[in-house]
Formats: sequence, C-alpha cells, structure tokens
Amino acid sequence: MKISLLLINMNLGGTEKAFLSFANELLKLDVELELILLEYKGELLGRIPKEINIKVLEYAKVKNLFENAPLLNLRVLLKQQQWMLFVQYLFYRIVLVKFFNMKFPFYKWLSNLMLASKTHATDVAIAYAGPHELISYLVSEKIVARKKIQWIHFDISKVSFDSKFYTKIAEKFNQFFVVSNFVKQQLLLSNQIFEDKTNVFYNYLPTYNLKKLAKIGISYNDNYKGLRILSIGRFTVEKGMDIALKTAGLLKKSKVDFKWYFVGDGPQKNSLMNSAKLMGLENDIIFLGKLENPYNYLKSCDIYVQPSRQEGFGITISEAKFFNKPIVVTNIPGFKEQIVHKETGYICKGLHAENILEGIKYFLDEKNRTQIISNLAIYKNGNQTEIKEFLKVID
Repeated sequence: MKISLLLINMNLGGTEKAFLSFANELLKLDVELELILLEYKGELLGRIPKEINIKVLEYAKVKNLFENAPLLNLRVLLKQQQWMLFVQYLFYRIVLVKFFNMKFPFYKWLSNLMLASKTHATDVAIAYAGPHELISYLVSEKIVARKKIQWIHFDISKVSFDSKFYTKIAEKFNQFFVVSNFVKQQLLLSNQIFEDKTNVFYNYLPTYNLKKLAKIGISYNDNYKGLRILSIGRFTVEKGMDIALKTAGLLKKSKVDFKWYFVGDGPQKNSLMNSAKLMGLENDIIFLGKLENPYNYLKSCDIYVQPSRQEGFGITISEAKFFNKPIVVTNIPGFKEQIVHKETGYICKGLHAENILEGIKYFLDEKNRTQIISNLAIYKNGNQTEIKEFLKVID
C-alpha cells in the first residue's frame, strides 16, 4: 500500500515534528511512504527516514502568486510585462476570489502552473499540513487515491479557515483527523457536515528518539546554579513569548534568582531582545536561537513554561511531560487536554504575565515540584486507539 503525505516544507515546527513521529510509526507497517513537499527546505530534512520517497512540486512558480498581496502581484506582473499572467491573475484572484469567493478556479489555475502532470496516483493521500487550502485542493482534485484524509493541526477559530471552502471539498475526503477534542469542537461548529467523518488523532511522541536526541544535544554551559526556566516556540504573537518576557520582569521584581532560556526564532525576535534590554533583563533572559535539537536543554531545565495564546495541541508540552518537567501553561483549550491542573502541571488562570508568575511561584515550592515530577514519572503516552482508527480508514 502506498501512502502519500503532503506538507509545505520541513521547517522546524510542530506539524513537521508530528509528521516525523507519525511516519516512523507507519514505517513499522507494510506500507510504502511518499512525502510530497511544496518546497524542499527546512531544518528537519535530515531527519526524514531514508525509506521515504520524496517528491517536490514546482511551487516556486506560484509561490508569490499564492502568498503575496494581490495588488503587489499585479504591480510586479505589470512591471515584468507578463501580460498573459497579469490577465489570468486578475481574473482568477481578483474577480473570482475577491468578489465572488470562488477559490476552486484559482487553485486549479495555480496547480496547473506548478504540476508537470495533471494527476498523481497513490492508494492513500493525506493533506497533512492542514488547514492549508492549496494542499487540500491538490489532494482533493489532483491526486487519484482510494482514500483521502485531511489533517487539521490548528485551532481554526484563531487561524484563517474558510468554512465554505472546506465544506465544499469535504465530500472528497473520507476522513478528517484533528489533533485535539477542542479543534474537533471548533470544526463541528463551523459546519455539522464534518461530524460523521471527524476523529481526534493526538500527535505522536517519539519517546526513543527523544532519549537519543537528549543524550547527544548541547545543553547549558554557563555554570549557573539557580533556577533554570525554559520556553520553546516561534517568536510570534500566537506563541506569547512577549508574555513570558513580562513575567520575567515580574519574577525579577520578586527577588527570585533565575535565568530564563528562550529557544526559537521569528518575526518578534528583535523586538523581544530589545525589550529585554530595556527591562534590564539582558543577564536574566538568554536567547538560544532556533535549535533542531533542544532536548538536552529541556531535559535539564527546572521549569518549562509555554505562554501560548493559541495552540491546536502543543507538541512541546508532550515533550516536557516525557522528561518529567514541572510545566506551566496558559489557560487555553488545547493545553487542558494535556495537563491536569496541579497533577501533571500548572494551568494558569489566564493569559497574563501575573498568571504565569503564579504558576512559576507554585513550583518554587520543592514539595509541589517533587509531586508533579513523581506523577509524570508514571504517566504513559500512547496512540494505539488513534492508529487503529487510522488503519480502519485506510483499509
């Protein structure tokens, strides 16, 4: 059986890490795996198992047309005197999409520009990077498969999700897999048409690989003996690193001896670094950059904090649990399915720095830290139920 999974690229993100874990589980079965990428790039390319065949689409031909603002594209096409593309783009993107919300002709046009052949054959086709409309369209309309599956990794109430578009293509998919019950709830709120074909599939945690990576990864080398706090995530509004920074300011005012390590990169990086200096936290906040392997840092920290404003699931929480770390998370639905308050972590009362401060102070009590660590040591994570459901769908 051939299973084809579509992703944007292999950048260092939760969806890509979840794919690697899922793919390694699938390879234990008697299947042929194919990874179809829009772009051949990303820090995790080297982690793709050699048994997986990789196919790269000619996305570069349409990347700007798909991602850039319409008026910018029109100006560029005019400047380049690409008259045919200009007229086609004006019709498909402006007239049909903007004024009539007709996306299918636009995606058909883009896919014809980027695909060498009109169709691609496989047994099972999975739009794994979801929701991503172009990938969903490619699986829906350009891949011939016995079974088609749509994966949704994000809180669709917080990201761009066109319910009309996905309602239209729902009939082409045999199954929708979502990464949490909350995401399922949001999907069903958008349209009950998804109810009979939607199931929760929690992201896999590659326990053996995490142990291996933690052993070979770099870790703290500053000889600091105080409290080490760690946060991992892209420096974006959604991940809430600015909230963590404000919390660090409050923690310093509370006379707590700490160092807070930020792993990640993103559009807020310079802003966060400048704010840390202005707040007098340049010796308390350490920016470690984007790390493919942060697991020795995670294994060795004292408290793990995830200050996100939104998450579909949050795979770093599962990773922190695996290493038996006291975890402080914000009060968002995706985390409530992973953390039991004061049993396997601390769920803050809100999304403010003061709320996270309370969580950190809770773990300053050694008794509380020890209890959480003890509870997590007997915690087991498995996806046997989800795998059975997946096998039923593709059978």
